[in-house]
Amino acid sequence: MHPVRILATVKPGKEEKVKRDILDALYPFDPQVNVQFTGFGGVLIIETKLKPKRLIGLLSWRRIRHLYRLIPLKIMVSIENVDSKTLSAALNDISEGEATAVIVKKRGIPSPKAYEIVDKIIGLLKTRNIHLTNRRKASKIVFIEFMGEILGVGVLDERTFKFIKEHVSNSHNVDR
Repeated sequence: MHPVRILATVKPGKEEKVKRDILDALYPFDPQVNVQFTGFGGVLIIETKLKPKRLIGLLSWRRIRHLYRLIPLKIMVSIENVDSKTLSAALNDISEGEATAVIVKKRGIPSPKAYEIVDKIIGLLKTRNIHLTNRRKASKIVFIEFMGEILGVGVLDERTFKFIKEHVSNSHNVDR
């Protein structure tokens, strides 16, 4: 089984503490859990054999301070290896006609390259007749996360997104 990758956003400067707390919370359930620094403040990658909903449930029960958001990534690839087949696979959970929001976070990538990839993803959504809307009206949310030369794409349903916001996030800000 391939490890599941979860992007975790945390308070910048608190990455080491949050990493220890995540490892403490998950180790009894997955002794091979790994938390990596991305080189970008406030962003960690969790690699685990746990299913995303189980991980989210465990971390919501644990209430880790300075942890803002968790995004299960469908893909995590070099921007040089991004192709339509890989992007399509990441978007498989979205049904035709489904109301979908797209949230983009760029870290350490030139805007033209990022826009090119975002345009490709939007194009794939439109060819599948997926209705693009704002986050509050969406039943699914596509997260496009750029971390330098790495692209992560995740898809969350609105219910899971709200659960993370209410039970995992220790921030009162809406879109952290």
